Amino acid sequence: MRPRPLTDHMGIVETSTNSGKEPRGIRGYSMIGGNTTFSYWKLQGNQGGAANAPDKVRGYLNEGGLWAERVGAHLPGYPDDDWEQGNPLGSFAASVNPLDVREQCKPLGGLSVPVLHNVREQGNPLGGIVFEAQGPSTSRGPGVNFYRTTFNPNIPDDVDVPVRLSITPSAQSSNFRIQIYLNGWQLGKYINNIGPQTVYVLPAGLLRPRSTNTLALSVWSLDANGSSIAGLSLISDGTLSTGLNISDYTLAPDYEAQKDLRPTGRASPPM
Repeated sequence: MRPRPLTDHMGIVETSTNSGKEPRGIRGYSMIGGNTTFSYWKLQGNQGGAANAPDKVRGYLNEGGLWAERVGAHLPGYPDDDWEQGNPLGSFAASVNPLDVREQCKPLGGLSVPVLHNVREQGNPLGGIVFEAQGPSTSRGPGVNFYRTTFNPNIPDDVDVPVRLSITPSAQSSNFRIQIYLNGWQLGKYINNIGPQTVYVLPAGLLRPRSTNTLALSVWSLDANGSSIAGLSLISDGTLSTGLNISDYTLAPDYEAQKDLRPTGRASPPM
């Protein structure tokens, strides 16, 4: 038997313990109903570790040990044509427009994807696009699914439009975590049963104002009840006239420039 625990943390405890910050991790374990012991643990982290990470610009701390991260599925340009189309808000849809969300299940299992019943594209007088998606809550079980989508906000070059990703909380009993990636950058984490943050800034520069952006989510259902996101939308705080030239930040390499340094990914049926 080879148990494969998946762990996540929110960083290092800020309080000092024994003259140092206290690390997070697995502090102990037990096998219920038996007396099995382990002689060693193997740890799977980011691709290449600290010394040989394939992404030298975003850095090795930008990625974790999820298979989607290791193969580069969070990066712009990752080939997802053979992924099934679906939506993190509901069960599968054969076609989703304008929010084309593709997903890949990890070997760890997955959560179901409810059908995208209502997607509206609203013209934004501020110069951007607001996507709103709503669907029923359906669940399947514990595990991780990974989602990708693209959008172009088409923000005029003479205005500044602060754009944020808004997550509508599901019922508190729905126990899941989300990691958010914009154009390959991990921007934050959402924990549904803890919160409190539900709105995440998509920073100007990392957000490409007049070209295609890649938004990716890893959604980890933590218990047998499964989970789904109640709502997901791009919102803006207003439109500001500006002389600031906000251009795309293109120094960070997309998937094509890193693919030879990463394992080859394959699409798996969602769980």
